[in-house]
Amino acid sequence: MKNKYECCKCGWTGFHSEKRVKPNDGIPFLHTYVCPNCGHDSFYEIKNEECTGEKLPLTDAIQFGNYLNQNAEKWGDE
Repeated sequence: MKNKYECCKCGWTGFHSEKRVKPNDGIPFLHTYVCPNCGHDSFYEIKNEECTGEKLPLTDAIQFGNYLNQNAEKWGDE
């Protein structure tokens, strides 16, 4: 089951593939996902909404930090 996302600003809900990609200035390989409705870049991740209704705050910065933490050991002392 795919998780849905809710924009923290306007309340838009949708899937990750529906978010808009906004390139970051000056760093060609980094980008930010933004709300297609209002352009805001902070979302709640809605996990198993039918069961719990739980909403978890999730921003691209948190996602990127998690990615770096998960791969830190692989990149360690190369």
